[in-house]
Amino acid sequence: MKLEIGGTTVKSYRVFLGHASSKLSKQKRRYITTPIGKYKIIRIENSKMNYKKMVLNYPNLEDIKYAFENKFISEDEFIHYWKLRQDGKNFDFDEKIFGPKISIEGFGKLNYIFKYLPFVFNWTNGSIAIQNENMDEILKYVKVGTEVNIIE
Repeated sequence: MKLEIGGTTVKSYRVFLGHASSKLSKQKRRYITTPIGKYKIIRIENSKMNYKKMVLNYPNLEDIKYAFENKFISEDEFIHYWKLRQDGKNFDFDEKIFGPKISIEGFGKLNYIFKYLPFVFNWTNGSIAIQNENMDEILKYVKVGTEVNIIE
């Protein structure tokens, strides 16, 4: 993961991406299940399990539109999700379609173990995991509303 300020890469970080089952990810993301796209941080919170986490606005308007165009959701669901996301609200959605909520999160209590191990198994459930120390460093530069661009 790269931290960019004003288009300049300030620092790169080792992160772990995860897999989670969803119709949308299998169709749109070609089995890459941490979603690809432009998102924004909608909430930053402390977490007993993950140390700290930056919750992203997944699914975003593009994801919702894609799900409707490919008949994963009905017109009523599309209108409902679209209005909620336009209003900037966090909302519950069908995880069978979109997969789980996505965040950038710390390793939590297992920080010491995970930061020294090669990544050999999936445990992030579609989110992006990073060392606790690196999370603290990044949080000095980001805030709610910061854009997160997830690319292949």
